[in-house]
Amino acid sequence: MADVAVPIGRYTYAVLQIECQLWYAAPEAALDQPGDRVRAMYREYWDLSGRHELALLYDEAKKYLPSLLRLHKIVKDLGMEENDVIKVLELTKHNELECLQWNVEYLRNEVNMLENEKWKSTNQILKLNRMKDEFEGSLEKKRGEMAYMNQETGWYDNTDNLYPIPHSEPEIIV
Repeated sequence: MADVAVPIGRYTYAVLQIECQLWYAAPEAALDQPGDRVRAMYREYWDLSGRHELALLYDEAKKYLPSLLRLHKIVKDLGMEENDVIKVLELTKHNELECLQWNVEYLRNEVNMLENEKWKSTNQILKLNRMKDEFEGSLEKKRGEMAYMNQETGWYDNTDNLYPIPHSEPEIIV
């Protein structure tokens, strides 16, 4: 006989949702059985379906299950895979994680100091470039003034070579 999808109303759907939530939240209430009996049923099911290790893990971790589920969510949200988790646990086991955290913090501070030095150096370069432009402008102005003054006094020839041009002394008649 083939499965036939039967349309259900919103009320029926809501009731089914609540029952499913009750089943996952408290299966003993959904089965109307005592908790120990439900756990025994789970263990028996796991054993029969070849999941004996799951039953052992559940017995070992049942009081830590909320923490384990929270850890699973964190690992999943971080996108970590099994090898990543193993590496982190190995680092922790050999007391290297704290050293790595210290190194990361040290390097982060070094990067911040270098960025600060870069910012200071950039500002110094800009300041020196402005000063150079001002001095070049002032130098051009001074050269113009000097050329004008030298033309009047005759200290330059036409090739801009600096040497005194001999002047004839006026004759003095006595």
